[in-house]
Amino acid sequence: GALRVVRISPPVVATPRPMSSEKIHPSFQPSSDTDIVICSGDGMSFCVRSQPLKSASGWFNKLLTDPKDAPRPSPNEPIRIPEESTIVAGLLKTAFSMEMPPVDAGDLALDILRAAEYYDMPAAILLIRACLTSEVSKVSPIRVYVVACERSWQREAEWALSKTIRMDLCSPEAASELARLDGAAVMKLFVLQRKRRDALRHRLDDSDVFDKGNEVPQVCPKCSRNIGSNPWLVLKAWWVSRAERVPVSVNDIDTLDVHAAADATCPHCHDTLYDPTHTRSNLRTLVQSLPTTLEVSHSSPEL
Repeated sequence: GALRVVRISPPVVATPRPMSSEKIHPSFQPSSDTDIVICSGDGMSFCVRSQPLKSASGWFNKLLTDPKDAPRPSPNEPIRIPEESTIVAGLLKTAFSMEMPPVDAGDLALDILRAAEYYDMPAAILLIRACLTSEVSKVSPIRVYVVACERSWQREAEWALSKTIRMDLCSPEAASELARLDGAAVMKLFVLQRKRRDALRHRLDDSDVFDKGNEVPQVCPKCSRNIGSNPWLVLKAWWVSRAERVPVSVNDIDTLDVHAAADATCPHCHDTLYDPTHTRSNLRTLVQSLPTTLEVSHSSPEL
C-alpha cells in the first residue's frame, strides 16, 4: 500500500499559572512571555521570564537547568520560596534592575541583601552594597558597619565607622546593634570616639591657636587686670566632660556654653576678651579636623 506520512505536532508547553487562591503581584503579572511563577511565603505570586531569572540567580539557574533538584511536583507548578512578598518583590526588582534597592527602609534592604546572597544574585548584591553608603540611604551606620564587618567589606566598614562619630554608642538602640558584632569590631567604634575626645582636649589646649584663653593667669587685653575666673578654662572643662556623654559634633559650636565663652567680657572694663567671630571659626575648624576614621587592617579579604 501507499506509504502514509504522519505529521507529529510539537508538544504544547503549558505556562505555569498561579493558584487561584493566590494573589498576583502588580509588578509581575502573567503575560505571553512569562513562563515561571514564584510564590512567596505569604501567598503572593510573581510571574517572570525564566531566562532573565536564570541569568540573575545561580540558585534559580541550577534549579531550572537541573530538573531533579526542582522542589516542585511538576514543571508547571509555582516555585514556592519562604520569603515574604515584600522581600521577593524587592529582590526581583533589584535583580532585574527595575528599581533601586529600598535603602530608605533599613530592615527590608538588609532582608533583600540576605535573600540575594542565598539565591546567588551577585549583581543584586553589588547594587545593594553600593546603595547602603549612598546619600539616600536611611540604614543606620551601625547596621551598615555590622553588615560590612560580617562580609569583610572594608570600604563600607570605614564609611560606616566615620558616621558613628555622631552617635551615642551607649544608647539602648546602639547597644542592641553592637551586640551582633565581635569584640574587635566594637572596640574600633569606641576607640575612634576616644581618639576624638583626646584630640579635642589637646587642640583646645593649643596656645598657638587659642593664645589669649590659654594664658595663666589671664589678664584683660585692654585694661591688663586679672580677670579672675577664666571663661576659656570653663569652656574647656565643660566641653571635654560633655564629650564623655555626647559625641563631639560641629553643632557644639552653637551651644550656649560656647557662645558664653566666645562673647566673654572683662569684669572690670567690660571689653571683650576674645574675638568672638575668630574664636567660633577656630572652634569649627578644630571640630572638623578631629579624626573620622581609623586605620583598618588589610588582612581581611574583600568580597
